[in-house]
Amino acid sequence: MSIVIGTDQPAQLRLPARATTPDRPAASGAQLMARFPPRPVDSSWPATRASRSAVLGRVLVAPFALPNRLSQQTRRLGVLAVLNWLQSQPGETWQDRWLASGAETHPDWQLLVGTRAEADPARPLPHVAPGLLALICADVIRPGLGWLLGFAPARRGLAAEMGRTATAPRSPNSPRSARPGRSGCSPGSRRWHG
Repeated sequence: MSIVIGTDQPAQLRLPARATTPDRPAASGAQLMARFPPRPVDSSWPATRASRSAVLGRVLVAPFALPNRLSQQTRRLGVLAVLNWLQSQPGETWQDRWLASGAETHPDWQLLVGTRAEADPARPLPHVAPGLLALICADVIRPGLGWLLGFAPARRGLAAEMGRTATAPRSPNSPRSARPGRSGCSPGSRRWHG
C-alpha cells in the first residue's frame, strides 16, 4: 500500500503484523467479552441525583460557562428547556427521566422538548442541543453510545466541549473520571449506557 505525503514520491505504509500465530489463534468476540467484561452501568451518581437548582448552579458557571455572552445565553436557555422537559418525565434522577423520555429511540429527540410552534412546528428549538451537551459534560445525564453516535451535534461538539470542561470534578465511575489513579473508563474504552 502506498500513500503520497506532500510530494510526488509515494511513502510506504507498514501495517502491523496480525496478532495471531499458529499457536495462538485470534480470539472470538465471545472470548474477548469473557476476558474483558463490560463494567456494570451505574444507575445513579451524585450529579444525576442533584436538585434542579444545584444542576443550574453548576452548569451555568465555570468551567461550563462560555466566554461569549450570546453563546452562554443560548446555552442557559437550552439547559433550562431540557431540565424543564426532563422534570415532566417520570423518574427519581435526571438519568431516570432521560431514559423514561424515549429520547434515545426517537428519530429527533429535540422535538420531544419543544418546537418553534406557529413559526415551524417541525423544527426544534435552536437552543436545546447546546443545553443538553452542557448537561452531558456536567455528568448530569449519560446518553447511550448509540444515541451519541447518532446525534450529529454530539458527534461534532461533544469531544471538544468535554475537553474544554475537563477541570470539572466527576463522579467516581464517570466515563470522564479516567485519570491516573482514579476509577472509570480509560480513553478508548468508554462504555456509557447503550
